[in-house]
Amino acid sequence: MGESRQECTDLYDPCTKEPITLEALEKRVRELKKRKDIVPVGLYGLTNNTTNYEFLTSVFINPDISLENMVSFKLSEGRAKAGTDIYEVLSRLFVFFGGIDGVNPREGGNYKFMERFEGSGKVYDSSEEALKTMKCIASKGSGVSDITLINTREDKKEIKPDSPYCEVDCDSTISSSIKTYLMSVKWYADEKNAEHYDLEKLFAIANKKTTAEQRPLEIIVFLKSKRDFEIAHNRAYRQYTRDLAKTFFGWNENVKPFLEEIRRNIFELGNIKYDKDYKKALVSQYFLPNAKPALSLQLHQDIIVTGLCDSLEKNENNLYLVGVLPRGGKTYIAGGIIREYIQRNDVKNINIFWLTASPNETLTQVRDDLINKFQDFNDFEFIHARDVSDIKKEKKHTIIFCSSQLLIASKKQTMTMARQDVKKREFLHDLISGKDKLGLVFFDEAHKTGVGDQTKQELSEIIKTYERYNLPFIFLTATYYNVLYDYAIPKENVFIWDYTDVLKTRALATESEQEDAINNLQLRFGKDLVDNILSKRMKNNETYEVMAKAYVGFPDLYFISADFQPEALERFTEQNTYRPDAGFSLGTIFAIKNITIESIKTDENKIRKDAYKIFDNLANPRNIISLITKDGKFETDEDGGAPFKKEERSSIEPSIL
Repeated sequence: MGESRQECTDLYDPCTKEPITLEALEKRVRELKKRKDIVPVGLYGLTNNTTNYEFLTSVFINPDISLENMVSFKLSEGRAKAGTDIYEVLSRLFVFFGGIDGVNPREGGNYKFMERFEGSGKVYDSSEEALKTMKCIASKGSGVSDITLINTREDKKEIKPDSPYCEVDCDSTISSSIKTYLMSVKWYADEKNAEHYDLEKLFAIANKKTTAEQRPLEIIVFLKSKRDFEIAHNRAYRQYTRDLAKTFFGWNENVKPFLEEIRRNIFELGNIKYDKDYKKALVSQYFLPNAKPALSLQLHQDIIVTGLCDSLEKNENNLYLVGVLPRGGKTYIAGGIIREYIQRNDVKNINIFWLTASPNETLTQVRDDLINKFQDFNDFEFIHARDVSDIKKEKKHTIIFCSSQLLIASKKQTMTMARQDVKKREFLHDLISGKDKLGLVFFDEAHKTGVGDQTKQELSEIIKTYERYNLPFIFLTATYYNVLYDYAIPKENVFIWDYTDVLKTRALATESEQEDAINNLQLRFGKDLVDNILSKRMKNNETYEVMAKAYVGFPDLYFISADFQPEALERFTEQNTYRPDAGFSLGTIFAIKNITIESIKTDENKIRKDAYKIFDNLANPRNIISLITKDGKFETDEDGGAPFKKEERSSIEPSIL
């Protein structure tokens, strides 16, 4: 008997008789048992003594095992029902990975795991110790506080894992208010009345055994279906329930989508960096000292990054435009481009020039929320050109951050050397002159031209200088029309993601509308590109519903506007400041004469009352004033713009348009 077992090296499907892997065989057996209404027991080598950490590192990060499979069996014979034990484990992992806003139990975080509150109440030194100690079996006899956390830091970061668009202030520091979290995990086939959730018992024990230092406390309940729970109770009973516990997480509504995204991130990093060693990908992000997560892109960001990098390999024109609506994650897209560009080209050292017209807005986005935040950029040196006179590299790659205003000032200084109070930045001159080779150039907030025509001239010179190097020059903006027009960027090098795309991609969450959503993406970005991205993400166990989550959560936009009257359009058309195909040109309306700021100041360094004469054509700003104010006079007693006439049947006065 022993010899025959040793010789059994090949496995076959019991139905088709075809060769099959062990994981696939387990899945087939599970399907057969389900058809016969037989609940599987102890799959994947799990037992009552398996720890949460062993489950995490052997089952949770196995791409061949879905989350639904994990809650489809009993841990051992005699257990109440399939899924009860493992749902508690998955709920604990939900907490571990940051599923609760403002709660981080990992190293350096603001909370630590405790043993069940009704027991010894031991506080674990680390989350790793806690997971390696806690067993997968959910022992009812040990108490009702299935997961317990204690606050260990006075301040905390609010973690918003479901806000993928955020680049700045998504993690906002807030004051600690909850000292202790007590969590009850229940897995019922049908959601029952509140007394079945131990809320009163847990509430009574918590208030009896907690000290003043452990309060205030909050009770959280993990349910199989939050929606069914809400439906099952009338309004008064729900209110009673919420007096005991304010936060409820459902399997389908919260836990499963969140953990699917975590798994996708781990699988993606494992495939990219660790040759499919998913345990290394897990440990590098969540268990190492000062661990950083890997940059994870949303669907549209992934499509744009891959599409643009594909274009870099085949297009001769190296001007590119990424036009993404606000909160669309253009900085993350740039980070994805950098990572993909280095991987594809096996770049050993790269200089990246990050130019911006809005340095105050973009500095923290690039430095803190991209380069310093993600492990993908551990080998990058971030250099703020404003703060240095020379580049001293300590890492393989370099990002040189520079405002367009500083670029202009530095060039003038290099040419004239008239201002000795400004640091000489020869390294900037060396970069833009082509002496030092650049690998990529990003112009962030490109619609804000900073110093106008001078910026455009400087950019054009850099582009011309590096033409022979085929230097990719990538514009990043939410307002892309002028950039597209000014630099004549070819259509194949333009990647736009707007609010209409968000609305249409939301449909991925609805099975009956998924085909239309995919068709729209294929129409916008190309069938082959979209199909490849979708296939890759699904191989990482990401469902269409998870892909759509970011867009379902995107804020709805409401537009309130009043159309300009024909008379207004006629006036601006006459002044050559309005075109039906391009709209208004504010730059033309508020164009000023070629004079300096000193020309409109008094000897006391105040603005002169006739400073309005700085406008190149005073009729244009006067017309604007007439649209937004009542008829009146300027301080110099000169007439304002002539008032617009009230249109027939219009209830809106022209003066308030």
